[in-house]
Amino acid sequence: MGILPPIKPGHGHSTWTNFRRGTEVSRHRAVTYIHPNVPGAEAAEGHVDPQAAAELRQAALKRVLAHEHAEHRQPQPPRDDASGCSLESVDGSGARYIEVKGLSGPWTENGVWLSPGQFDRAQKLGDGFWLYVVEYALDEASCVVHSICNPAALITQYRLDPGWRGLASASLPQAAPPRPEVGGRILMEDGVEGVITGVEGESLILSLQVKMLDGTKRQAFYQPNKMKILPNEG
Repeated sequence: MGILPPIKPGHGHSTWTNFRRGTEVSRHRAVTYIHPNVPGAEAAEGHVDPQAAAELRQAALKRVLAHEHAEHRQPQPPRDDASGCSLESVDGSGARYIEVKGLSGPWTENGVWLSPGQFDRAQKLGDGFWLYVVEYALDEASCVVHSICNPAALITQYRLDPGWRGLASASLPQAAPPRPEVGGRILMEDGVEGVITGVEGESLILSLQVKMLDGTKRQAFYQPNKMKILPNEG
């Protein structure tokens, strides 16, 4: 988003950034990758160890609570479980529904994930939904809290990663159109039947000479999507 994470320890305080629609930051490109909805796609925000994931969530929540108190808002009791961490925070202007995402290091291209339910909630709540991403959540001196209002409205692109290949339907082989043969019957583009008296050309470009039932003759390029080879009569 154009904001770099700290590369040196801080001085015992957090750095906070706010992203709102209409700001210069919100006009930057915001790309969202869509992962297939398959089992294991949301494995504890990339953490294999459930205990480590829980510790990271708790650390991120602690930084967010400190952030809210410093901003003179009143955070309500949070919900914290394996599916994520969220809370409401209120002040005189209203309430924020906050989804908390903690990172042990910097915010990189690997990103943070929102479950389908969380993203649906973001769309429904609009400006009432806030995504708080906490970098370096385990380090009080270096942590950075990014608060993003209505992230669903800031997305400029949706991209599908290579995992979607496994969900693609296999393409069925297309049957080759029947090849016109001298002596065969054909229904022309205008619905008039005739008998093929000559075939010239190779592959897909064929020139036909056709004797119509009324005795007239025609020459035309074979168009299998507009002409029909008829079965020979008994």
